[in-house]
Amino acid sequence: MSKDPAFLMYSKDWIEGTAELSTEAKGVYIDLLCYQHQRGSLPSDPEKLSRLTRTTTEVWEKIWEELKDKFNQVDNRLVNHKLKEVMSDRSVKAKKNKIVGIFATLIRTKGSTYKASVKKAIKEAFKPDDFMDLEDPEITERLTTWYNQTVNNILEDANENEKEDVILPFKSQRFARVWEDEWIPFRKKMKWPCNPVGLNNNLKDLYSMSEGSTPIAIKIIKQSMDKSWQGLFPLKNNGSSGSVKNSSPGSRYRNKTKLDMNKKTKTLN
Repeated sequence: MSKDPAFLMYSKDWIEGTAELSTEAKGVYIDLLCYQHQRGSLPSDPEKLSRLTRTTTEVWEKIWEELKDKFNQVDNRLVNHKLKEVMSDRSVKAKKNKIVGIFATLIRTKGSTYKASVKKAIKEAFKPDDFMDLEDPEITERLTTWYNQTVNNILEDANENEKEDVILPFKSQRFARVWEDEWIPFRKKMKWPCNPVGLNNNLKDLYSMSEGSTPIAIKIIKQSMDKSWQGLFPLKNNGSSGSVKNSSPGSRYRNKTKLDMNKKTKTLN
């Protein structure tokens, strides 16, 4: 980014901060602030400062008595911290405006054919602060790459939403309320994917983990919400019966098969 040609000067702060200064000191003070803005800091040597402000050494010493509390010494240089903060804030704002401007250009040039819902999703995903640490030459390239990847993901989710509906394997109205009124809003709040393909896979796993039990399935959902887990996992601790908690779906299937075989053997005998 090119050198900032200006800095904000707040009239109220200037009037209040210089009310007790002499006219000569005010003139030198504004010169020093301008030099700091251009060079970053000021020399601490009195002779250099007197030459910088075009005053004699005797005049400078008199003026410096009025101004010395306005500057702090940092690494053998002088700095007015208020001006440094103003410059920093302006620099951050300018960089953020540049990032937002590049993003707006991408939306205008690349997103003209997208649906309003897709544009809205792209804008919601965009966070200027994610690019603030980049050097200026990298911003356009990195932001363009992010934009293209984000658009592809959003379009992919949109296509999946059009292809498949979410099917609840549990017929209970109570489960439907927990799923639709709690779990789905929770995922959206956390900005996690909610496409039908992924949700249907979650429901299949949930049905297997709970062995088709609505109360256990609801407990599993509540557990994930309490833990802020993105997925659904078997209950921990004492949240379910021992058979569900301590065994995998594969072992439960083998145990059920063994039990059926024992029943058949008894019948034959």
